[in-house]
Amino acid sequence: MQSGILGQAVGGSGSNPTSPQSALQQNVHCKTTAEIGANSTSAQNVNSPAIMPGGLSKAGPTPSPIFSGYPQASAQAGGNTNKFSSLNPQATSAVVPCGGPSQATKSTWAYNVAGLCEERQERNLLSNLSQGAMALNSMNYKKKKPEQPPLLPSGGRYDELLLRPGGSRDLILKLVSIFSGEPPVQCGICADKVGLSCAVKDYAHSVFSPSAVMEIVRLAQGFYKDAPNIMTLPVRAKGRMLLVGDTHGQLEDVLWMFFKYGAPSAENQYVFIGDIADRGGHAVEEFLLLLALKRDAPESVHILRGNHEESNVCQKYGFSAEVLTKFGQQAGGYLLHVFINQLFPVLPLGAIVRGSTSSFFAIHGGVPTYDGQLQPLMIAQLEQINRKQPILDKEQPDLWNTILFNAMWSDPCDVPPIAGGVHQRGRSFSPQDTASFLAANRCSAVIRAHQLPRARRGFDVHHGGAVLTVFSASNYMGSALNRGSVVVCAQESFPLLQAGKTILEFYAPSWSVLAHMYEQFGSLPRSQRAELAEHFESTGTIQSSSSAQSAASPQDKPTAAPAPSSMHPTASSASSPVVPEPKPPHTFGTQPSPDFVGTSSGAHSEVLASVRQIEHSIREDIVKAKDHLFRIFLSKDATQTYRVPLTVWIEIMHAHVAPDIEAEVWQHLANLWHLSGTVSYLKFLQRFEIRALRKKTQTWGALVALSTSLNDTSSYATLKALDPNQDNVVTLDEFIKALHGIGATVPPQQAAALYMTLCQSQPKPHVMHIVECLALVGVMDKPQSENARRVGIEIRTLPTYYRTSAYFFYVTDADRNGFLSNSELRTALRSLPGVGSSITEPDIDALVEEIDGMGVKNDRISLVEFLQAVGDRGLATKLQASLLEEVLKTIYLQRDALRRIFAEMDPWFSGLVEHQDFKSAVQCANATCG
Repeated sequence: MQSGILGQAVGGSGSNPTSPQSALQQNVHCKTTAEIGANSTSAQNVNSPAIMPGGLSKAGPTPSPIFSGYPQASAQAGGNTNKFSSLNPQATSAVVPCGGPSQATKSTWAYNVAGLCEERQERNLLSNLSQGAMALNSMNYKKKKPEQPPLLPSGGRYDELLLRPGGSRDLILKLVSIFSGEPPVQCGICADKVGLSCAVKDYAHSVFSPSAVMEIVRLAQGFYKDAPNIMTLPVRAKGRMLLVGDTHGQLEDVLWMFFKYGAPSAENQYVFIGDIADRGGHAVEEFLLLLALKRDAPESVHILRGNHEESNVCQKYGFSAEVLTKFGQQAGGYLLHVFINQLFPVLPLGAIVRGSTSSFFAIHGGVPTYDGQLQPLMIAQLEQINRKQPILDKEQPDLWNTILFNAMWSDPCDVPPIAGGVHQRGRSFSPQDTASFLAANRCSAVIRAHQLPRARRGFDVHHGGAVLTVFSASNYMGSALNRGSVVVCAQESFPLLQAGKTILEFYAPSWSVLAHMYEQFGSLPRSQRAELAEHFESTGTIQSSSSAQSAASPQDKPTAAPAPSSMHPTASSASSPVVPEPKPPHTFGTQPSPDFVGTSSGAHSEVLASVRQIEHSIREDIVKAKDHLFRIFLSKDATQTYRVPLTVWIEIMHAHVAPDIEAEVWQHLANLWHLSGTVSYLKFLQRFEIRALRKKTQTWGALVALSTSLNDTSSYATLKALDPNQDNVVTLDEFIKALHGIGATVPPQQAAALYMTLCQSQPKPHVMHIVECLALVGVMDKPQSENARRVGIEIRTLPTYYRTSAYFFYVTDADRNGFLSNSELRTALRSLPGVGSSITEPDIDALVEEIDGMGVKNDRISLVEFLQAVGDRGLATKLQASLLEEVLKTIYLQRDALRRIFAEMDPWFSGLVEHQDFKSAVQCANATCG
């Protein structure tokens, strides 16, 4: 970031509170082909869900029936590992060696795109939050004492049920009823829907009030305030314990688990291993339901902390949006403060699930490690961590904060990570780390969550069976098409972990089917409900209690995730507790897509869905690299046609945007964007832009100052500065040098963006055109008179010889002194074909006086004065938009760091900070994030 870019967005003065949300409410927009072709400014949301063939129970395309097996998962540590590789969905996964891939080792990219895209986004988040911590540290900001908390309204329709002791079982049924008409989660298809899948209007009155929500959330203090970091949870001799992975606001999955596996009780306990918050739109209800259940039966539910139960993360990934949307800015902001400061920090970090002869260690991320570690951490040592603190708040965390971070964020890898090297989300833990940790702490396996399993399963096996990932949000975000799973721990089977026996998978149906199942079969014994659920998941039909089948409507049929035909453990895992077991697949047919030729008819929708997810994940990378990409494309475009062959486009995008996406995948992205043959890279780069939800044209200080300085300058001096070799074409380098040479402090990326805007209308921008554009920057705050507008139109309809209004000025300057006298201008205006019939003589005199007064009134008219009066305001708007995008881009790319700073200034999330605090935050972000 160049110094001062963000500062230009501040503007104004005074002490009125400023809304940081409005500054951060932007998104990356990818224009459609139609928008590009028509050069239109209309917005078509390409995030809208695609219509896919096949039956759906939750949002997303029908999965491919092709599946080649399920080898053990592998996560790489360090190196340039290509995570998106083979475009053949039938290819078998293989471990890619650390340090980079080989052509012979390609993974089944389409089966795990959602998980890999999520990891890329979270790595960017961690980097930005680190910069925010640095900026906050440099500010030496003294936290202000917050005002009195707001009075939270009561009177929600179901408050009494929520607050009634003993009412939690009834609450389960009521939630199913309340949300029976809910749409599916779609945030994986439409990024701006994160946290917003709840469709209930006037939530605080029609469901739960803020006052009732706060009362339930504060119960967590009594449950967990004095609890240890690592709980010990013994499995009862005549009961069982179900371990649940990420649910991420997908309440329908939780309710489906309760239907299929039984409601929580002392004999049927549930342990949620973190990440209830974010993504889906019902995390609030999940927390409320689990806390109410624990209130009524303390041993029935146990909640552990995940990496998303954290202030900085939940503000980005949907929980903040969910709370504020349901309860409004004032009440919702304070409730968010309560969740973040009174619930999240007290949640335990892990649990020892103890059987009669051995134990599992349950924790969200995995085995906590650190650089320079000489011996495994003992579980007892983890009690030294102060968990009641934000996980991502320190610029230079101490050892225990580092261990806390890695316990929540780390992923398994196949080789030991390089000390001090670049890690993934957290410091990865290797098979050696796992083995030594389990041996030292006398545990049989690590049960973790945190990662979307590969191959659309609900679980993943790592480290020869010593680590099991369990994930419980089926069809995650409405696009991953994965199953969910739970791990069932019972004394008679402990410590066996076997698919179909103790690792149980599920696929939650739509809300309407869920409501029907509860209504019709909710009173049946658990074993019968489990059979009914299995039947529906595998066939898409609802079996009546008399065993007669009735077909579900097409939109309610579940899209069963593809199951493997075989699942062979390796020799090293033969003695491990994880013993995978195959399960017969169930699929729906599909038709081939013309955009994805070369894929089988059964795989095309999977490929299309996966490519769209990759596109969403790289939009920000493309926006970030636009000016750099433009220079690279120019260097490969010897003839300056502003087009390159598709092969060159793929090579450049692969090398300079996302090296972890192979060239073959870029070919599919090209198909998605309808690129073929030779690619107009200008149009392609202009396709990706930052769009503000609230647009406002602003005056850009540096270029406005430039226009002002040229108000009384000879046109020849300006032309010579822009076109020193006098070939009438201004190159990018000439343009940037000219701006610097005449004192314009325009950062290179803004200059490149402005230049690209000029090139949109002229592939090789003529020097006269450049002059006109420079004059027009900042002119939007000067109204254009009707006569000036009509004269401008007359000039632009002249023969192409005149080219632009600037060229008209040049040929009108009879004495070649670089200025027009008032008489020269009057003569020229009278010669225009349409002026005599439409503009009177007095109007011409008035227009000449008006133009002379645009800058310095001295009876001579400069080129800039003339262009500002009669220039094309449509072009001025495009120039303003181009520079606006660059300012927005800088704010957008640093929004996580800024959000972190604003949260410190606004602890109750009121949405407002003092103007001076806002300005200080932006200035510090400029200085630190540069």
